[in-house]
Amino acid sequence: MELMSPIDVLFLKTVACGAVGYLSNSYLQQYRKRQIEPLIPQKPEDKSISKTLSKEAKTRFGLECLIADLDDHDFDDLLTLSKDKIVVFLLATYGEGEPTDNAISFNRHVQGWTENSQQGDSTLHYAGFGLGNSSYQFYNEMIKYVDSALASNAAHRIGNIGLGDDGKGTLEEDFLLWKEATLPQLAQHFGLTERSYTYEPSFLVERQGAPTNDTFLGEPNKKYLRNKPRGPYTLSNPYAAPLICARELCVNGTRKFLHTELDLSGSTLSYEAGDHLAIRPTNSDLEVKRFLRVFGLHDIQKDEIAVSSNDSAIKAPIPSLTTHEAVARYYLDICASVSRQLLRTAANFAPTNNAKAQLQILSTQPAAFQRYVSDRCLNIAQVLELIEPTVAWKNVPFSMLLEYIPVMKPRYYSISSSPLSSKRVVSITTVVQTTKFPEAIEDFKGVATNYLLALSEPSERNLQKSTHQVSGPRQRYSKPTSLVSIRRSKFKLPQHPETPIIMIGPGTGVAPFRGFLQTRVQLRKEAKSVGRTMLFYGCRKKSEDFLYETEWQEFEHVLTPEVFSFNVAFSREEGQPKQYVQHLFAKHAEDLRDLVLRKGAHVYICGDAHRMARDVFKTMASVIAGDSQFNNDVDKAQEHLVLLKGSGRWLEDVW
Repeated sequence: MELMSPIDVLFLKTVACGAVGYLSNSYLQQYRKRQIEPLIPQKPEDKSISKTLSKEAKTRFGLECLIADLDDHDFDDLLTLSKDKIVVFLLATYGEGEPTDNAISFNRHVQGWTENSQQGDSTLHYAGFGLGNSSYQFYNEMIKYVDSALASNAAHRIGNIGLGDDGKGTLEEDFLLWKEATLPQLAQHFGLTERSYTYEPSFLVERQGAPTNDTFLGEPNKKYLRNKPRGPYTLSNPYAAPLICARELCVNGTRKFLHTELDLSGSTLSYEAGDHLAIRPTNSDLEVKRFLRVFGLHDIQKDEIAVSSNDSAIKAPIPSLTTHEAVARYYLDICASVSRQLLRTAANFAPTNNAKAQLQILSTQPAAFQRYVSDRCLNIAQVLELIEPTVAWKNVPFSMLLEYIPVMKPRYYSISSSPLSSKRVVSITTVVQTTKFPEAIEDFKGVATNYLLALSEPSERNLQKSTHQVSGPRQRYSKPTSLVSIRRSKFKLPQHPETPIIMIGPGTGVAPFRGFLQTRVQLRKEAKSVGRTMLFYGCRKKSEDFLYETEWQEFEHVLTPEVFSFNVAFSREEGQPKQYVQHLFAKHAEDLRDLVLRKGAHVYICGDAHRMARDVFKTMASVIAGDSQFNNDVDKAQEHLVLLKGSGRWLEDVW
């Protein structure tokens, strides 16, 4: 590869999903010794911020970049790297200030920097951005910690440290603001000026003709393409689970709550109460048609296309061979939120000058983008259709869409059943997301929950009336079927059934606790002993969203009130004060203190991370602070709860 510049930038990254780099340690050693030319490896299926940053660094300033996973790097002489290389740390924080799995070794190394600070002036130059969630106490702890350690060793930081907040849903915008400020500073460090924009496709897309039996029309892998799916069933090789039943739990409210049951009997899949079910959704017919229409692909939607990478070391994000329709329906998340970066790139291919001007405004003015795009949850086809509804955006390269639109990823739901009561049947509990935003032309519909709704609506004889393609690629399934897999969770019942448990879950957060209770009920029916079981559940109104009301009564009858205590809070019941789950603790303060402090109870919280989980933690600390050992010292009580988290007795499954 011909160097664009005599200068290069070394990017190191770690992300919450784990290892994403594919460079060997020996490769990195050669790179640092400048025995080979630097590359810009881009992993298209990983739509990470490092990919965006590295590509823009090259196209705008000619900076050659290498993306490396932290696990693949040798840190011994990182502090002594010469200033003709810049290390950009893109670090995610997991849970309570912990490093992600692929940053554990790096974190240990940083601890060594802190304990043995170097005297003098380090030659390392770096920049940094953190991926965090302000719902947690140690917000973006990793990037803050690394920045502090580097500062103590006199390393040179370029620009400010960026803090991305997934808790407020501003992670992407936080990154863009940081990137727009930091990239010019990196270029200034090297004495480079910005170049005129030239789109450089990462993928080659070629039309081939009519599809054949070897064309992927939505199949997840070659086993399905050959109509010979077999286990083991995993995330990349999901099981096609037929729908057993789906029923609406509450019929009087404005929201739809679905109880969905899927059949695992034809698979090797197994689960435990508290695990997650991964559902691979499809896009709706409405959005698929819109996407194909907006980008001028309607007439060629069924033509076969071959997708290849312009770099032999990079894998394309979708199968090849496939079709535009299959890409829009199955392989790309075409309803994903739009980034300003995507609009900025699309502006170069606008069909009219007016459309280009509008995209430039939206992509460069965060306030305008927030009001007209983000606040209305528009997808890319909706945005472009609103800007220019009469002319198709045929000039937008399909390769660009593959680069900027994320692949369709599974959605995870807490399993709401127990294998002790239904070993080969798994259930989930969801609320169908349909929201009307101010000034929005259409309702916003959640991709996965509306897909689940579509599964529940058609009968076996009437699949064609569904809003989605629920019969699968090539109309393979005679009844509604979903591709699923199981994700193991640490959100598990105690090993010993006699251990007391306290469960706290408003709304659909109560789902895993239905599975927990089914387990204990079944054990009780087998004449086995179970410990004290308390459930704190919250909803809006008894008549609108009281999920599984009769089942809680049945559980209480089997377990007896002495064992099972069910407590419900209504936040919008007419004529009653607003009440949330944590408000119920005071009434049961003595029981809670006894169970948590003396009986070894496990505490489980499931639901909203932004406010509920925090409020539950603070309120529980206030309750147990009333015990004589804390003497009303809430800070000490909170420290005790933190210790419970560390020992696995305080577990959260929050989002």
